[in-house]
Amino acid sequence: EQAAWKQHGVAIERHLAVFRIAVSELAGQAAQRLGIPVDLVIHNGVDLCRFHPPATRVDRQPMKVLLSCGLDAQKGQSIGVEAMKHVKAEFGDVVHICLIGQVLPEYASTLDANHGYLHGEAYVHAIQESDIVVYPSLFDGFPAPPLEAMACGCAVGTTAVEGVMEYAVDGENCLLCEPDSAVALKEAVVRLIHDPALRARLQRHGPATAAMY
Repeated sequence: EQAAWKQHGVAIERHLAVFRIAVSELAGQAAQRLGIPVDLVIHNGVDLCRFHPPATRVDRQPMKVLLSCGLDAQKGQSIGVEAMKHVKAEFGDVVHICLIGQVLPEYASTLDANHGYLHGEAYVHAIQESDIVVYPSLFDGFPAPPLEAMACGCAVGTTAVEGVMEYAVDGENCLLCEPDSAVALKEAVVRLIHDPALRARLQRHGPATAAMY
């Protein structure tokens, strides 16, 4: 039923004579492959007056890891939580793992803290107070959370999905791993925890990437 509805929607879009804007080059290319013309690409942006590194960033104990995901299956919450459970099992109290976004009931008590859905300054502060931000998406057009985390000077571990790849450079402004793999995501976070030089490089280069958008 869902596939039929998608096919019907695409058929309608092909016949609409409207000006279309895509949020990324890759999203535009995907639309074009479906026969839906795109006239212009305007990337989603980050408000750098709000999203910026904290005045001081210190080495915290425990290190704060923030898992950012939503309820939609494409956001990869199950993969992200599974990866973070393994990180927690390996590092124990050395890391403090939080989840931001709506959480599935079965994961409500899995991690150290669940912020739930945040907005405004509470959302910004949750990112700024984190050392590592993890984004386990399985599909995205041009997601803001990894870019917002980069703007705040966090080390980002994320999946190599199309929308992320528009601005992500593995080993320079983030660590990329294959989508739908809790093992790969866990290994990326473990690298960031173990390697302060790598973590510092990503934290340093992230704001410059965000400034491009």
